[in-house]
Amino acid sequence: MTDRAGGVTRRQVSLAAPFRDLTDFPPLRVADGTPVWRVVADVHREEPWWFGCSGDGRFDLHRHGPTGTCYVAATPPAALLEAAAPQSASSPPILTAAVFRERHLQQVPMPATELIADTRARRVAGYGVTAELGTVIPYTLPQWWAQALHHQGFAGVRYEPRHAVGDTAFALFGPRGTRGGAGIISELDAATLRALLEPVGVKVLGPPLRRDALDVVDP
Repeated sequence: MTDRAGGVTRRQVSLAAPFRDLTDFPPLRVADGTPVWRVVADVHREEPWWFGCSGDGRFDLHRHGPTGTCYVAATPPAALLEAAAPQSASSPPILTAAVFRERHLQQVPMPATELIADTRARRVAGYGVTAELGTVIPYTLPQWWAQALHHQGFAGVRYEPRHAVGDTAFALFGPRGTRGGAGIISELDAATLRALLEPVGVKVLGPPLRRDALDVVDP
């Protein structure tokens, strides 16, 4: 199906595959120690970094290779929204602290990296990159891009996260497995979630009342 100008229909994915020379792809250097955020399971407090390659992540590399991908966000709201999205299907989003049960928010310093591929730079249009890189499902095309950019020598990808429009996230490449280096931990109670999420328009409900907390009045 084509539009009136003879091109492909606007209902098709326009994100191109990375079958081209990426030598001059826009780079970004993030200062070592720049704070970034991750939602981490409580049992992994001391090892918040996880470089996985299961194929379940948008920019995962080859699942049988030695290198994995760790996802971090440039702001706390972006980290929370990306972590909560698979567990909250409401629209507009409404969250409770139960969504983050046995998890916490951890601020960690950006590790020493080389150049990161900046997919939010304006020049990426010339490589066939569109905003769909951060939204398209399934993840086949983004994973192809991750593999191509990793092969080009980039240490990760800067992109716009799917559930935090206008924000920034990073998919960092490194030897697969866990890493230590715990940072500043925030427990995710309702008050903390309200302070972080309500400024971006997300409603946070308090915990439900317990029966033993209610005053029962006999008729």
